[in-house]
Amino acid sequence: MLHVGVNLGFGNLHEKLTDEEMFQGELGLAELADRLGDDSLWAVEHHFDDYAMCPDNVLLLAHVA
Repeated sequence: MLHVGVNLGFGNLHEKLTDEEMFQGELGLAELADRLGDDSLWAVEHHFDDYAMCPDNVLLLAHVA
């Protein structure tokens, strides 16, 4: 059985993209994954790093649900 999911990285890798634009883009990707029928959605937690655009993955995933 094939399982298809999306991993939200919450990392701004583009110099000209604001953090708000990146965050909204990740939420848009989550909505698209739902519309396309993906089986799961994951959110990355950046351990041992000062960079954290998503400080509470469980709260974010509950909001998206």
